[in-house]
Amino acid sequence: MEDTTDETPYECHSNKELNQTTFPSNYIRTTKYTLLLFLPKNLWEQFHKVSNIYFAINMIIACLPGVSPIFPVTSILPLVFVLTVAAVKDAVEDYARYREDKKANGTPVTQVVGGKEVADVRADALQVGDFVKVPRDHGFPADLLVIHTPLEDGRCYIETANLDGETNIKPRASPACTTHFNTPHALSRANIKISCDQPNEKLDKWKGIITCPGPNGEQLQRPLVLDNMVFRGCVLKNTPYIYGMVIYAGVDTKMFRNLKRKAAKYSRLDLKLNKLIIGLLVIQQIVIAFLALGSILFIKSAESSPFLRHVAKEYPSGIQYLMNYLTFFVLLSFMMPISLFVSMELCKGFQAKFMDVDEKMMNGNKRMKAKTSNLNDELAMITYVFTDKTGTLTQNEMRFHSCAVLGFPHNEIKDPGGIKRHLMVDGRYHEAIYAFMEVLTLCHTCVISTDSTSTQSIMYEGQSTDEVALVTAAKNNGFVFTSRTGTSVELQWLDTQRSYEVLAVLPFSSDRKRMSTIVRNYAGEIWMLMKGADSKVMPLTRRQTPEDLKWHNHIMQELDKMAKEGLRTLACAHKQLAEEEYQSWKATWDQANLALQNQEALIAQACDMIEKDLVLLGCTGVEDRLQDAVPETIHFLLEAGLVIWVLTGDKRETAVNIATSSRLVDSQNDVIHHLEASTQDDLQSQLFDVLGKTSEEQARGRKVTIVIDGETLDIAMKHFLEQFKQLAQVVSSAVCCRVTPLQKSEVVSLFQGKALGQTALAIGDGANDVSMIQSARVGIGIMGVEGSQAELASDYAIPRFRHLKRLVVTHGRFCFVRNSILIQYSFYKNLVLSLVQIYFAFYNGFTGQTLFDSWVMQMYNIIFTSLPPLLLGIFEKDLPDDIVERNPKLFTPLPKGENFNLITMAVWGCSAIVHSILIFFMVSYKFPVDDIARWRTSGIWTQGSLALTVIISVVLGKIAIHTRHWTIVTVVGLSVSYVCYFVFILIYNVFPIFFGNANYYNVANTLMGDFKFYCWVLFFLFGVLGMDWTLILVQRSRHPSYRYAVAEINKKKDMTNAQRAAEEAKARETESNYGQITLEETTEIPTPYRHEIVSGDVPAMPPSPPAHLQVEKEKPGSARSSNLLQPITPGTEVTTILSISDESNNSA
Repeated sequence: MEDTTDETPYECHSNKELNQTTFPSNYIRTTKYTLLLFLPKNLWEQFHKVSNIYFAINMIIACLPGVSPIFPVTSILPLVFVLTVAAVKDAVEDYARYREDKKANGTPVTQVVGGKEVADVRADALQVGDFVKVPRDHGFPADLLVIHTPLEDGRCYIETANLDGETNIKPRASPACTTHFNTPHALSRANIKISCDQPNEKLDKWKGIITCPGPNGEQLQRPLVLDNMVFRGCVLKNTPYIYGMVIYAGVDTKMFRNLKRKAAKYSRLDLKLNKLIIGLLVIQQIVIAFLALGSILFIKSAESSPFLRHVAKEYPSGIQYLMNYLTFFVLLSFMMPISLFVSMELCKGFQAKFMDVDEKMMNGNKRMKAKTSNLNDELAMITYVFTDKTGTLTQNEMRFHSCAVLGFPHNEIKDPGGIKRHLMVDGRYHEAIYAFMEVLTLCHTCVISTDSTSTQSIMYEGQSTDEVALVTAAKNNGFVFTSRTGTSVELQWLDTQRSYEVLAVLPFSSDRKRMSTIVRNYAGEIWMLMKGADSKVMPLTRRQTPEDLKWHNHIMQELDKMAKEGLRTLACAHKQLAEEEYQSWKATWDQANLALQNQEALIAQACDMIEKDLVLLGCTGVEDRLQDAVPETIHFLLEAGLVIWVLTGDKRETAVNIATSSRLVDSQNDVIHHLEASTQDDLQSQLFDVLGKTSEEQARGRKVTIVIDGETLDIAMKHFLEQFKQLAQVVSSAVCCRVTPLQKSEVVSLFQGKALGQTALAIGDGANDVSMIQSARVGIGIMGVEGSQAELASDYAIPRFRHLKRLVVTHGRFCFVRNSILIQYSFYKNLVLSLVQIYFAFYNGFTGQTLFDSWVMQMYNIIFTSLPPLLLGIFEKDLPDDIVERNPKLFTPLPKGENFNLITMAVWGCSAIVHSILIFFMVSYKFPVDDIARWRTSGIWTQGSLALTVIISVVLGKIAIHTRHWTIVTVVGLSVSYVCYFVFILIYNVFPIFFGNANYYNVANTLMGDFKFYCWVLFFLFGVLGMDWTLILVQRSRHPSYRYAVAEINKKKDMTNAQRAAEEAKARETESNYGQITLEETTEIPTPYRHEIVSGDVPAMPPSPPAHLQVEKEKPGSARSSNLLQPITPGTEVTTILSISDESNNSA
């Protein structure tokens, strides 16, 4: 059979003894681990992380006798701690899945066995071939073939919200050959064989063949389609009960097949962290190799010393070098902050939780859902946004807006019920309008969702919101769809009830984009009614007479007018069929529907046979209004420097209209270039023309938008990829219309490839957006009305498009700032400790002797300095929320790595070097004249304790300097960490034997018993951090950042909003003037001259640019002189802003 995942058909029998295959039980398990395999499997996963492998190697080396300079247990416990935290986290998550599985497997089911209904059978006890009875409002326990329903036409109705999120009711039906199996006794005699598709995850395709005894005992074989199946997780609605046969059970069900775990995504910050770790490892190994070599040289020089001669002869040089290398490997393992990896996981988890509970991210009772925490900081790195239109930018709540029936235009918004009034006075185009309304009322798949007898209170539900809007509009104009059976549809016009016999329904599909219904009306006439996309319906209409051409052209104009208003358009047509024509076609149609092979292709051929030469009736326009605050959100993101692409399947005119109304495009100031070609030659000339014009327009400071359709996009991606990439990188926004889901995914992937390397965010609400969402670095799902497939596939789910602004600009910014500081600070604090050990090696003969006690060193990482950065990573805010959401320019530097780049890492690294040098040598030079402990010279542990006390004081003071948002939690965390250090060393120095080390006995008491200890700590603390604070104050006073300036401006309470905005704009311009040339929101210099203008020293003068590209220098403190042009000579330091003037049009 075609379209299966396996060439071998899947066969099952209701008589299970005839089954030749062993089918899985109905038991499901979504847990990742089992009780017995949890430990080995979890450890295997944990040791896939490079950091854990590194610390495991360090632990093994530390356990080698004669190698480790510290107690081995102090290397074991940190790794055990990290692995335990990760294991507990995984266990908690998996236990939650176990509880859900237990609930699902224990659901009571009514099974039909031996002609009787047996209640309270566990769902996991069902097997393939069993018959079950499912009552109304109950879920289906497995994937079932509908055998019988009590409704007259064999139909039933289901809700698939648990499967795909769609809450609208969908019709299903039993095969005509099984309706007589209507009692438990009849089912006991049923001998049914099913041959169908192999189990797969497809929710929109399924077919099979049923072989069963007929009512008279004859053997029947009939085709099965998707409408005959109901899947596990769906709920029975508006139907008393159904009997069903289990086709797929357990792991074979559609629900389980769709429970695939998404591929893991990692942020660019994580990738930078990996590079930082690798770089630091390389540096560490170089340092270790150098120190090990120093030990060999020291031993060589010790041969002449009578006190050290025995050391030189202890081992051969090669073995000694290896042992010292391993010793320093353990000693300098503290360069790697083991606490960072636990802190990052915890911080990201809390950050995601804050997103979930943010009340500003709610719409009604819908809350945002963070489906992953790995990409929290990646939200601030976004450069491109790719968005769907319908349901994402718009509400996806369709409202019939207008229509045109031949020469009769109607606007339902301005004239509600106008069609009914027009027909009642028997106006012009009466017959065409009546036929048009018949199409709207009869050609659809909607169902009535209420039991009311009043026509005005009837409500409709359907798979398509457009159809519901059209049927509702017909009701409001007097044409009421009142009932449907398997063979008829009832229509009420005024007080007249009319019945139409449904002869055939030619269904809508994504390929056909149209639907037709063949009916026999109350007069016995056979009519085919059609509605669908105008691009599919219009070519099938008659254009043989001047009258036909007249109305064809008129309706095309009306369609264009509606599209320009942003309406979703459909065309309607019909034709009368002769009895002979219908009967001839009906034989082909029945044959196609009964075909056991290639059924879809045969049905499509049958549809094409009859769907031609129709009479055009008119067109409809359905309004899908923009969501709240969409224009403001898009404008803010554009101002923040993001490039936005709208990808939609709508008409070009509709897409452009939505782009304009959503402020993606400014029709007055922006330039719009349309790319529309059907051949390679046409597109090639258009691309080169648009590329040239785009450069010119950008030189004038104008934003450029391109509009391209799916056909043209396909040609560009296949034949002109490089030119398209070049164009895509210079436009400010783009609109892609008539694109397929695959094309959406390809466009997103294009920008994230190695060639462009951009960080893309894709946002959508429907199943057709899933591939785009999964392809993007960050996928956002809208909790819309098109189901939850986009939400399930996403990394973050938000209720409305307007929440994207807060998600990216606020939460993304804060997460990026927090994680950046957390990473850099963690390396800083460990570098300070490790560098002091390196300096000490030069004073102890490179022996690997540690300056600090082993237990105190390990507590340094785990307790003393781990809590403050953790709390900073959870609560830090560099600016208040309202300021961040009011200033788009605050976001602009983030994608460029403002808070985490080579410069910031170098600053933190240099800070660690300077602080370690000051601490070590200040402490070392103090000790020769030390008189602590009654004028007795202190030992190495006392010196190490003083040094470590200073280090802890400095690193905790350092994080206090970098904390901008203080809360009671951060204050308590910092205080507790500092107090814990003193509490620990006081306890440890009294009972060191319990830790396996007596060296530290009474060290803390001796040290802390002298007043000078506190004086030295305060002296070192303020001496070291005072330098940092001075540099910060100088930078803020002479070269304040825009972020700092905005924060200071907003501290002034007496300023109006206008004054505050003016001051912020001035601060932004001031920041751009320092030490660089910034052409902000002004003319872009063409490529031949662009590279000659740089920050700092100016190189040799290039050839003179054209007259309209002269460099103008502004004197500091004076008014701008538009005519004063001064040359810039080589070596000149540029400190003023440069503008580019175009004398031809006086623009700057």
